Amino acid sequence: MKEYLNRPIKEVIEEHPVVGDILNEFEIGCTTCNVGSCMLKDVVDIHFLPPEQESVLMERIEKAIQGGESREEQTPQPSQGRRTGKGYSYSEPVRMLVEEHDLIKRLLALIPLIVRDIRANGLDRELILDSLEFIRYFADRFHHAKEEEIMFEYADREADIIQVMYTDHTTGRNHVKSIFEALDGNDKETVIKHLQQYRDLLTEHIKKEDEVLYPWIEHQMDNKEIEAMHRAFNDEENRLGPETRARYEQLVKRLEQKLDTREEVQS
Repeated sequence: MKEYLNRPIKEVIEEHPVVGDILNEFEIGCTTCNVGSCMLKDVVDIHFLPPEQESVLMERIEKAIQGGESREEQTPQPSQGRRTGKGYSYSEPVRMLVEEHDLIKRLLALIPLIVRDIRANGLDRELILDSLEFIRYFADRFHHAKEEEIMFEYADREADIIQVMYTDHTTGRNHVKSIFEALDGNDKETVIKHLQQYRDLLTEHIKKEDEVLYPWIEHQMDNKEIEAMHRAFNDEENRLGPETRARYEQLVKRLEQKLDTREEVQS
């Protein structure tokens, strides 16, 4: 078992798929992670399971690796008592990031409607460009900048979980670039493909941050560091303009109203 603790989780799951199923039962979504380079031992540590659940989890993983548990034999284990996700009490600066996620999720919820509109009416450049403006300036420059330039300073930037976040950010930017290029070429199918892929990526990315990354980083910080991070977040917002958040809330609201109106007409 010791050799597996120091192997990337993706390799462990590929060799023993039942391990992925067990992790899913405990709401540890390694099977959907697009990198999977975290060591098995780190995967357990960063999810802050209560001791009794961590013990059950590791016993089942060890049994699965040794061939003693198959998918058919699994008995689901409740995940009550986890210290992450909805039950986690965020500090004030991290709550700012989670609230920004809420606005980003409103934009992500519009993407299926945008795709439907493209299929029905062709490429509406204004609609798509407004959506891309939100992604580039609010989701990336306003939100991701706080993470990459401030929050990650309080963690080991070389840690696998941080590298996963960097990879996701880069992948998202590449999707946006591909949408711009496809829009210039009037290639609606490519626009649709990258919009959908961006939505899938960010949906899972936000879940990983809210439930794993943020609690993991906060767990390592003392009160003075949290206060310093809060000041730095406020300074960054003032630098970008205190009206930034309100402007992009209004942008999402306009997109929601526009798409709702079109949905009513089409129905």
